[in-house]
Amino acid sequence: MWLCVVVALAGCGGGGAPGPECSADADCGPSATCQAGSCNDKPMACKTPWYADGDGDGFGAGEAKLACTRPSGSVGKSGDCNDGDSTVSPDAAERCDAMNVDENCDGQIDEGCSGPDGGVPDAGMAGGAGGGAAGGGAAGGGAAGGGAAGGGAAVALDAGQPGCVPQTEVCDGVDNDCDQQIDEGVTVACLSDADSDGWATSGVAAQVCPGASGGCPAGSVAPAASQGIDCAPASATEFRTVTVRPDTDGDGYCLGAPSSLCVGLTVPTGKRLTSGCQATDDCNDMNLMQYRTVQTRADGDNDGFCQAPVMNSCVGATLPAGLKLPSACTAGFDDCNDADADKFAVSAFIVDVDGDRYCSGQVVNQCAGHVAPAGLRFPAECITQSDCNDSNANLYRLLSVRLDGDGDGYCFGQPTSQCSGLTPPAGFRLPGQCNAADDCRDTNPAAGAQCIVSAGYTTSSASKACVLVPATETFTVSTTNICPTGFVLQSYHANRTWGTGTCTATGPLTLSMTCNGLDGATCNIVGTCVAL
Repeated sequence: MWLCVVVALAGCGGGGAPGPECSADADCGPSATCQAGSCNDKPMACKTPWYADGDGDGFGAGEAKLACTRPSGSVGKSGDCNDGDSTVSPDAAERCDAMNVDENCDGQIDEGCSGPDGGVPDAGMAGGAGGGAAGGGAAGGGAAGGGAAGGGAAVALDAGQPGCVPQTEVCDGVDNDCDQQIDEGVTVACLSDADSDGWATSGVAAQVCPGASGGCPAGSVAPAASQGIDCAPASATEFRTVTVRPDTDGDGYCLGAPSSLCVGLTVPTGKRLTSGCQATDDCNDMNLMQYRTVQTRADGDNDGFCQAPVMNSCVGATLPAGLKLPSACTAGFDDCNDADADKFAVSAFIVDVDGDRYCSGQVVNQCAGHVAPAGLRFPAECITQSDCNDSNANLYRLLSVRLDGDGDGYCFGQPTSQCSGLTPPAGFRLPGQCNAADDCRDTNPAAGAQCIVSAGYTTSSASKACVLVPATETFTVSTTNICPTGFVLQSYHANRTWGTGTCTATGPLTLSMTCNGLDGATCNIVGTCVAL
């Protein structure tokens, strides 16, 4: 209401020259208003130009609208060359970027740049921050005599100009309080943050109108709240530069040279911060179960005896089957059969085919383990190495013996060497075990030193009478002694034991007896036995 009174005093009632007939302000043009059907010039205070500010950066674009007060969504500064991007305005700092953007809307791209992408021009260069002309211009290059903050085109009204009505200064690009300064004391220092991720586009702050909360508006961040310089200003998920190394399998062991990468809160899959990499490089970055290189030897049968030379192997926490650390291998041996845990060393063995521990003396080198193969023995297992018959476990030593074929203890012939066991073989006897006399018939155990037995055969006696009987008679007798077992009757004869008659043995059991006159005889048969 106070504003309307002041305006009225200044001539808002319309004292201008008569104009053409009209029915609305639109019929009168931008510098006049339709009053009572006539177009009349607007007073000076109502000819302030306003520009639509679509991105809220304090600079407008397009055709100006004249009004006594600021229309909603408008500002008094023009010159925004991209009213859809709050980081682009005449008040912005020119950035050296690869996108070829004219951030400060001066018609030049990356002017004054001397550094890499992402830098800003040196202070004092064309388009740089702090380059306003002398004469009281606002920060950012305002025109002399009260130019708009940030170099806008709006002109502040001096306190002595007709129509300047002092109001409370608000951030709108206009000298509201008529003190020849624009937006003084109502702006905030902010850093550009186009993707609103809390990381500033650059380190150069600009004075801008505050947002609805009183702090920096959308697309910017307060210097104290900035996390740092954004490495990807157009992406809210990438904002910090870190040093990474490849870790494709995600096992914590990295491979390859370090490189810089623009990331967000986390590092992409397949990469790892260098500080998070293990001290040693990954030997296989495609397999998370293999990451360290160790020296190994082959042990296919897992018997602790290794084969082949030392080699480098890519492994994980444990060694795969078939490999061992050299220190875990049995020293001094190369496995001669790495497919059989029972065979690991070539050893010298002695042949023992019959397994009697009396070895033949023949040496054989063969791959084996702790147990000798069948038919062989470790040398220390042999009782002797001179087995005389390695196909018979009962015969293993040479003995000096004599023949005793009938086993009667009477030996025959000279001593000879025979392959024996604990005792001489059958039909032989140690010399000390033979009787003193030699065997007369070594096939007959009943015949020892004597093969002839005189009178070994006898019969009963027969007596011949010589009275009233024939002079000669034949008598049959019976055996009283027969030849020993193994003996046979070789010869026999009549044996007269009484009288003078004659006796003749006509058979082993028959006697022919003849009288001598009247004198008879008593006789029997006696025979000689010989060994079979």
